[in-house]
Amino acid sequence: MKIVVLAFAAFLAQSAASATTLWRDVQPGASVQEVQLAIPEAVEASEPSVLFDGKTKGLLEVSGFQVGGVDFKATLYFKDESLDRVFLAPAARPSGEAAFSLLAKLRDGLNSKYGEAISSQESEQSFSTSFESTWRSDGVLIKLSFNKYGETSPAFVQISYISSSDASNL
Repeated sequence: MKIVVLAFAAFLAQSAASATTLWRDVQPGASVQEVQLAIPEAVEASEPSVLFDGKTKGLLEVSGFQVGGVDFKATLYFKDESLDRVFLAPAARPSGEAAFSLLAKLRDGLNSKYGEAISSQESEQSFSTSFESTWRSDGVLIKLSFNKYGETSPAFVQISYISSSDASNL
């Protein structure tokens, strides 16, 4: 009997380890309460944002963590009360060379973690630079977006983790 229980426990641990996660070991479809249990520092958004579809709402935020040596903030979006996507962005928008340095660190880190991007686009014009790369891992779409206008203006930098149920809507 003890062997059966140990074998079942090992099976559950393996299943949990191989379950699809969206961000910080939270599964797509998790409720607000489930996310707050898994990520205790997740707090209600002071001003919940709503995405283009009118149904997907940024209800939770996590701050106080770094990515590439820069302070970031995460916004967790829920659709029909289920976790659908997570957007990570610098707490303060970088400008100048710091923006390009951060882009390089993020791109290299994502390539290291997820392998070569499945798609990548870069556009450089006299007044702007745009970059977007996409990876897929265990049914989750990971997207790095970067837009910068002018030499000294702040850049828009974002990493998106999007559940497979909504990845086709991008």
